[in-house]
Amino acid sequence: VSVAELVRTFKRHGLASYDQGWTMSQERKHMETLVNSRFNFLIAFFAVAVGFSTKDRAIGVTLWFVIAAGITTLLACTVYRAHLRFDAALRRLEMDEDHPASITKRDVDDRRCDLCGLRLCPIGTVRNLIGAWIPLLCVFCMWLLVLLSLLGFIPPKSGDSGLNV
Repeated sequence: VSVAELVRTFKRHGLASYDQGWTMSQERKHMETLVNSRFNFLIAFFAVAVGFSTKDRAIGVTLWFVIAAGITTLLACTVYRAHLRFDAALRRLEMDEDHPASITKRDVDDRRCDLCGLRLCPIGTVRNLIGAWIPLLCVFCMWLLVLLSLLGFIPPKSGDSGLNV
């Protein structure tokens, strides 16, 4: 079966549209949605992981923190990867001076605080907070909990099975 036959079959059955190409604006929108959904999932998991650590558990507190820290690290990596792709797509769009992303970026970059005269966000973009810094903070906090648990600063709950690693 040739590639041309597969394309004709997909078109005939409406499984794919090869007439319309995937634009950079569509890629940006897709990656923005992906970053947002992965970030929301990371924050929800982080909240559940920390919240679960305050309840009575069937497994040891250190073991729980190690598992949760590992999962949080993997989730943060997926958020960061999607953030890099989203950032690359947005930077590519900003190269086109007539694209709305480029126009709004120029407008925002030129704005200053009315009180102090500084740029509105001197630490960088909110994109970097959501895509890099907050996930990194979640990972740091989870591994800090692992360390504190290993050092005995977080004692096991009463009735814990003693599976502290």
